[in-house]
Amino acid sequence: MRHLIYSIAFTLAVLIAIGTRSTMAEEAYTPESGDEVVIYVNKFKPESFEEGKMIQVKGFGGAMQESGQTRLTYFLADEENHETVAISFFKKGHETKEWHGHTKRQEVLDKLKPLWREPMTFKKFTLTESHATE
Repeated sequence: MRHLIYSIAFTLAVLIAIGTRSTMAEEAYTPESGDEVVIYVNKFKPESFEEGKMIQVKGFGGAMQESGQTRLTYFLADEENHETVAISFFKKGHETKEWHGHTKRQEVLDKLKPLWREPMTFKKFTLTESHATE
């Protein structure tokens, strides 16, 4: 089941990234073949879902800005199952090792841990190719 969630989330993120290319500002980062992609899955306690979702989006968003990395992240929510998926495309030279060691990221994780029903999971991929249609 977890593999299916990762596959669906990854496919959705790639399709969204492709579809937003024409609407993004020219200077905005657009994922390219060879870029690292990481899918993070958070499973929250039902009573903590809304709080966790907001901490995740705002906290990680701020931490990403402070990290100085160039990347694109989509935050997805499954309201019914109290889960969120964050899909991050890392520009070459801005890989996960630096991000996973970032102090502000750890501060956000510390706030989220008591809200989880299971520890966060993540899986790394490499963007192989993308296609767009209009």
